[in-house]
Amino acid sequence: MLNGRVTEELHAMIELEVLGSGPDHAGSARSHAAEFLIDSGYNGGITLPLDVIERLGLTFLGILPAALGDGSEAFLASYEARVEWHAGPVGVIVLASDSEPLVGMDLLHGSVLRIHVVPGGEVAVEHAG
Repeated sequence: MLNGRVTEELHAMIELEVLGSGPDHAGSARSHAAEFLIDSGYNGGITLPLDVIERLGLTFLGILPAALGDGSEAFLASYEARVEWHAGPVGVIVLASDSEPLVGMDLLHGSVLRIHVVPGGEVAVEHAG
């Protein structure tokens, strides 16, 4: 089970570790842990800032159209990554975005999401089995 919390602004957050593509210059595995906002209106995997994507050495896949929250459409660079999820690493599509990191419904698919919607409330993501 993955756990998180609800912020003062009532945003449901979970921490994820994103795994990079191969070792860094020192031979260590590349990874990045961050808090991600759960966005039920986003049907993709995750979003990350471009500087994090570059630091992780993620593989570029192409440019994809994306519907934004304000109803407009943008074209965003997409990348391939793995995240630590329920039973271990899973593949996920990452869109480069200037916003805070998001978790979308594609990654959450097959999970049970529980949110106690009060500041400091618990967020739990469980594998549906």
